[in-house]
Amino acid sequence: MDTVGKWTLLQPNHESLERTDAALTLTNLRPGLYSFFASAPEGTTAHVDVMLGDDSIASADSPQISFELKDTMTLKIAIKYSLTIFGKVGVGSDPLGVPFEMRGPNGMTRSGTTPMEYSPSPIGNYSVTYKPTGCPQPPIQAGLLQKEDRVNFMIVIVCDGFVPHVTEEKSKTVVTELGGKTTTFDDVPTDSWFGPFISTIVSRGIMGGYTDSSGNSTGKFGPGDPVTVAQLAKISHTVVKLNHDEVKSAPLNPLSRGQWFTRFMASAEERGWSVYVDGTVDPNRPATRGEVVATLLQVLDISVQWPHGDKFTDVLRKTPYAGAVETAASEEIVAGSTNADGTPTGLFHPGDPITRAEIAKMLIAIREKYQVKNDAE
Repeated sequence: MDTVGKWTLLQPNHESLERTDAALTLTNLRPGLYSFFASAPEGTTAHVDVMLGDDSIASADSPQISFELKDTMTLKIAIKYSLTIFGKVGVGSDPLGVPFEMRGPNGMTRSGTTPMEYSPSPIGNYSVTYKPTGCPQPPIQAGLLQKEDRVNFMIVIVCDGFVPHVTEEKSKTVVTELGGKTTTFDDVPTDSWFGPFISTIVSRGIMGGYTDSSGNSTGKFGPGDPVTVAQLAKISHTVVKLNHDEVKSAPLNPLSRGQWFTRFMASAEERGWSVYVDGTVDPNRPATRGEVVATLLQVLDISVQWPHGDKFTDVLRKTPYAGAVETAASEEIVAGSTNADGTPTGLFHPGDPITRAEIAKMLIAIREKYQVKNDAE
């Protein structure tokens, strides 16, 4: 994190030096016993190291440490703050591409262009100043971020002279993941319908983009790619922080053995998820929209209503997972397809594959509806 706490250095002559500098060099100090105290920013813990060259001669998982300075010795004190109480801050606009400046607790400042999400962020008061090019500056927005919560700043720009901020990344969605790691997906346009859903679901650690053999991001999310049955098993565990390693037995499904998804499939079978329980499903085929809805509702232990066949023209009482689809529609988790002008067609396409973009949207709707959180938050 880029905030700096207050620190105090108690010297052998009992004089103290109190500062907030992120870096400071002190010379001509007398030899003797020193004590260092840090006042960590709110919602953080502190780890302190006393370094002699590249070696640590003393360390403490607390905001204070004592050490001896000998004649001709050069020491370095390094302090690391880690967030323990935090939330998320999102900054958006309609249209996109509005420059802004954000201020937060402990003197934190951020600047960027919408849309952006900051995770994790320390709890406290935040303010955002939007700076739309070619338009009068809007009033400052402010909000309080509480523990494990989220603050969203949003503005609608109504100004004929507005000029979106254009960069080389205009066609990309930038996702700030956990730990401050930033990933850019060049196949997720910021102005696409799925951009905000993918940005949010990746930053919350539920889905990720593709990686190479070394585990490095390829810059691709694959929004139009189908979600496989195996991938659905992993996503379903992640969205509600289920431990897939609790099941130690091999999966019933022979196609699931010796694969990256082995433990996920074994866990899904053991938990009795209807798509997986009999051990015959092909884990590598695309999951259908009906299967996805049924699995996610079962994972969340949502009661499924008896089907009536009156929600969608292609979801009849005898349609597989009809009850789950109609329940999800009643809960406004899913909706049917629309035509080019946005008019509902009355169709759900329960047997069609679901894309990665579509499931990202569905996951956001589920989490907001049922206030679901995972370990990444």
